[in-house]
Amino acid sequence: MNDLSTETLWDDDDDHSQDTYLAFEVGDEWYAIGVVYVNEIVRAPHIVSIPDVPSHVVGAINRRGCVMPVYDLRVRFGLSPHQVGKQSVVVVVEHATEQFALLVDAVCDVLAVPADQIEMRKKLDTSHEPSLVLGAFRQQDQVIVLIDPASLLDAPAPESDHVQD
Repeated sequence: MNDLSTETLWDDDDDHSQDTYLAFEVGDEWYAIGVVYVNEIVRAPHIVSIPDVPSHVVGAINRRGCVMPVYDLRVRFGLSPHQVGKQSVVVVVEHATEQFALLVDAVCDVLAVPADQIEMRKKLDTSHEPSLVLGAFRQQDQVIVLIDPASLLDAPAPESDHVQD
């Protein structure tokens, strides 16, 4: 997969440029990641538990001979853990040389979004650094938050005494 830099995402010189994103649902909210990072979308295979990992790392899967961690985005975003079942979906992502899987509630759509419709992260009130948020955009009445896959690997999950549903 290609490595897409933040500068490429926010090229303001070309108002007609578009990037394509995979939108997915976590809790009641929609999020998106650049399709250039997405290898595949599959029903969640058997997830092997791993001891002594952060709570948002639910385990590991084997996809085509590659063992990769599985991140529960519900836990990563401060919600109750995902109940893995027959309808569970993982998005297999590749960033740089790292492959990992995102456990999401549902995959919603593939969206082509003009660069000038994405609100810059600096305009958003992100509460912690490094932020997972690259920006946000609207599709009809839905606000979709654009997630940085590199930050999913690097940033620690927020610690919270209370979990939302």
